[in-house]
Amino acid sequence: ILQNVSGGHWYGPELAKLLADKDRRDALTAQVRGFIAANRLQGVVVDFEDVPPAAYGNLKLFLSELSASFAGHGWIVAATAPFDDDGWPFASFASVVDYTMLMALDEHYSTGEPGPIASEDWYEAQLDKRMAVLNAASTIVLIGNYGLDWVKGQSEATSLEFGEAMVAARDSGATIAFDHASNNPHFRYQDTDGQHD
Repeated sequence: ILQNVSGGHWYGPELAKLLADKDRRDALTAQVRGFIAANRLQGVVVDFEDVPPAAYGNLKLFLSELSASFAGHGWIVAATAPFDDDGWPFASFASVVDYTMLMALDEHYSTGEPGPIASEDWYEAQLDKRMAVLNAASTIVLIGNYGLDWVKGQSEATSLEFGEAMVAARDSGATIAFDHASNNPHFRYQDTDGQHD
């Protein structure tokens, strides 16, 4: 996976500068190609997030150059795409990679209001829009396998892996409930500090 993230921060403007520089794009392509060859991998997933719209053209150019450099080896280039960003050039990027990976999550997120990561109605509406311009044979839908833990009085939720959420529910004696409106599970619990989560 090739990402523009470090320490939980996505470096969008910095990525835009890199993509605008042909020498740096070429160096990154060569570095990725060398890593794939040295480790006998089948390809790469390009997961660039918080990309400024002004950089979309250069991102397409990078994906195209990377795909061209992989073609002789039979390697795959897959690119992630935000699920609910109507400004994202889905069809344009899909035209230069082998697979588009739709990130079907973040209806609600850690700094927003509490709610499901991907309710069924939201998921279906977004998927209908995306599949109107994407080829189903080369589209992969990524589903979130994590939870968000909102604590009363705190402005940001903590992200929990599925196993961590199950341990928190078990250890606190919480009952996991299924919300039929959103088709998502949830639970409330009280930790050892007496905080309701």
